[in-house]
Amino acid sequence: MDGARYANGLFAVVSIAALWSGWSGVAWPQPGRMATEHAWRIDLESAGVPELRLLPGVGPVRSRAIIGHRASHRIRCVQDLMNIPGIGSGTVARLHASGLLRR
Repeated sequence: MDGARYANGLFAVVSIAALWSGWSGVAWPQPGRMATEHAWRIDLESAGVPELRLLPGVGPVRSRAIIGHRASHRIRCVQDLMNIPGIGSGTVARLHASGLLRR
């Protein structure tokens, strides 16, 4: 019983520490033109809300708007996002420059 309590306590401490530090421990690829071919990329045509929220300037509202737009329109390139209310040229420029979108 003492071993189980210790394990549960250790799990709780590690979990709280992980939550406290946030995502800072995740190895993100460097954005931009110099991003490697092996870095992960996000496909605008198939990504879900969690993947879209990883993009700069895309939060829960914009990610749901992208998915809603995608239901009736095909997204061929990042510029197609400008047809979605709430997404303007600034967001599109940030997404394009990030290097995180699959082409």
